[in-house]
Amino acid sequence: MALILTAKDFIQVKNAKIIIALRRDLIERVFRLTRDSGFQEEKYQSLYLPLKWEKAQLVDVLDLRIDALVSRRYTKAKVTHKDLLPKHYKKILVTDFIYNIAQRPRDIIDFFNTCISVATNSSKLKVNELRMAEGEYSRSRLRALGDEWSADYPSLIDFTSILKKRSRSFKISSIENKDVEELCLDIAIDNPGGRGLLQEYAHKVADAVLTAHGFKNIIMQIFYRIGLIGLKLNTYESESWVDELGRSVSAAEISGDTSVVIHPAFHRALGITP
Repeated sequence: MALILTAKDFIQVKNAKIIIALRRDLIERVFRLTRDSGFQEEKYQSLYLPLKWEKAQLVDVLDLRIDALVSRRYTKAKVTHKDLLPKHYKKILVTDFIYNIAQRPRDIIDFFNTCISVATNSSKLKVNELRMAEGEYSRSRLRALGDEWSADYPSLIDFTSILKKRSRSFKISSIENKDVEELCLDIAIDNPGGRGLLQEYAHKVADAVLTAHGFKNIIMQIFYRIGLIGLKLNTYESESWVDELGRSVSAAEISGDTSVVIHPAFHRALGITP
């Protein structure tokens, strides 16, 4: 917070500009943990410059990565994804598939590194090898998501079991209350002294202080916040995803009729039906 305040003070300095690159979840955490009675977050929002990567930019990142790895070792000619990957995967262009599951430069690079690891002794990836890479990448992304949010939700991965083997899109009301109660009871028994917000809510459900219905709304709001799912609050709206330009959603806006859309990057790890 001291860094943010200092950068804000530098606005008055004409010959210098301080730029801070920060994930949105981190700045939200800073504001939440340092907020005092007179704090007004909207005063800082005019200073934001949200960043969003377009598909063409990410494909360029992928091609630069491929060219750097391949041309340096094997050829002087320029090499792109068209030389190493199949043109189509799952009946769509392979670049569309990759953009669906990896929408940040580091994710693109992580996915391609996974492709390399499963394609040992192959000059070009085939569909079966790409399918293997997709599964390994999906599992690593879910683990990375748990690590990324461990400060706020230490047992996040345990709670994602509520999404396993579901359809890509489903209504929250389709989750049985008894399944929620059993999950919360199991977590409360296994971690009686567990810390973190999700653990607290699970104990409340186990102690009959919080209803399973209320817990479902809370956990889906958290899953939305971390990018695990998208939400369709009304039938006339398109699905909403949290990103650097996305809308925030409170638990109060979520109901049993809200549709949940699981992010494609996590389909294989969660056994999601396409």
